[in-house]
Amino acid sequence: MTPSDSRNPFLKDAREIDELLHRELSHIREDASTGGGMVTVRMTGARLVTRVEIEPELLDDVEMLQDMVRAAFNEASRRVQRRTQGYMADMLQRMQQLGDGDEFDDF
Repeated sequence: MTPSDSRNPFLKDAREIDELLHRELSHIREDASTGGGMVTVRMTGARLVTRVEIEPELLDDVEMLQDMVRAAFNEASRRVQRRTQGYMADMLQRMQQLGDGDEFDDF
């Protein structure tokens, strides 16, 4: 516990919740495919792309490849965003249960 934490227990709780949230989000992995699986993108909860798979037959058509990669990235990002929002809503609910919740009503 840092000196500022001992003076403000709420700050300590907020830091612990932030660490928990980051740990939870680090486990998110979302795959999105386009073109019937011809392009697949994997994205983490931190919105880092960790995998891109492209079927070799797409390499002959650059425009189609660009469209499919863009669509797969966008869909992976939407999926990560939905899951992240779910974790955030759950975390806010937990925080409200810790106290009376009044301090979180504006969120």
